[in-house]
Amino acid sequence: MTLGDIMMHLDEIDKCLEYLDESIQLSKKSSSYVSYCMGLNLKAHLYLKQDKEDIALELVHETLKYAQEYQMDREKKYILDSVIEYYEKKKEPAKAYPFMKIRLEQSEKEIKMTRDENYRKIASQREKEIRLLEEKNDEIGTKNLLLEQFAHIISHDLKEPIRNIVSFAHLLERRMIGKLDDEVGEFLKFIVEGARNMNQNLTRLLDFTTLKQLEDKEKQPIYISDLIHGLTPEYEDIIEPFKVQIDYEGDVLLNMVPEHAIALFDEIIRNSIKFRKKGENCNIKITAKQLDGSLKVSLRDFGIGIEPEYQKKIFKIFNRLNKKEYDGAGVGLAICERIVNIYKGDIWMESKRGKGTVVHFTIPN
Repeated sequence: MTLGDIMMHLDEIDKCLEYLDESIQLSKKSSSYVSYCMGLNLKAHLYLKQDKEDIALELVHETLKYAQEYQMDREKKYILDSVIEYYEKKKEPAKAYPFMKIRLEQSEKEIKMTRDENYRKIASQREKEIRLLEEKNDEIGTKNLLLEQFAHIISHDLKEPIRNIVSFAHLLERRMIGKLDDEVGEFLKFIVEGARNMNQNLTRLLDFTTLKQLEDKEKQPIYISDLIHGLTPEYEDIIEPFKVQIDYEGDVLLNMVPEHAIALFDEIIRNSIKFRKKGENCNIKITAKQLDGSLKVSLRDFGIGIEPEYQKKIFKIFNRLNKKEYDGAGVGLAICERIVNIYKGDIWMESKRGKGTVVHFTIPN
């Protein structure tokens, strides 16, 4: 019986268990250890669903034994996550701790395997890129490539430890309820908040460093109206009960990689939404003008605006204003600048405090 069949009959658990027992026996007779382990896994999950803890734990340990013996990491992860979630729902973190410890060990193993694989890929890619760059005699390109790969590895490998910091901080907080004074509780909140902010920063850093470089064959003519039509549904509920209204004059074509065009407009629009005036709708007006050899696009909002001395700084990565009032990593406009630079265009803004902001950028034809 397939996993899909099992899940379709979750309201008939006894029947599911009967089918599973038949499947498990057949798998054991045919020495199909993967299927056998999957069957044990599902059976344990169903017993947890019935709150039959003792029977479920026997199956959990048997599943872990086979998963370990036959290196079935996915099944091991699935059963551990099921048990941890079960005890978290029951608010029994002490019982979840041994399984969290095993899960942590597995995560560390996965991180090492991923890191080793990344290093092998990078070494192989580096050899190819070096050969290509030697032919083109482009040393700057080599340095940029290595920096991007390094940032990718750092961002990826730090995400799992940060998630563990948050998980164990929550576990400690639940375990010590009533035993901690207000100051220690406040410290724990700072730990969790700091880890979450770091995770957000790493995700945005990864967005910044993995932007594809420009290749002429990837460019496509894209109407601004099509871009806005595709993005608008994403903003419908973002500031309820207020609305996001995006207007544009005429319709012009951009010659860009679609991924770049979408990211460029999305980052600017989301910035306008974030820094709108409180208690008001977000209205954005887009205009485009053909210049000599390039297209100039302007996105005007009517938000809180920004002082002139900060208008260049905010395009630099991790430069954030109003840190206490607004969430974010300070990467969005840096992504915009990088995209525009890829096309050898320019990006800048005009703004007055309390009067709104206009972001201009040019893309050569």
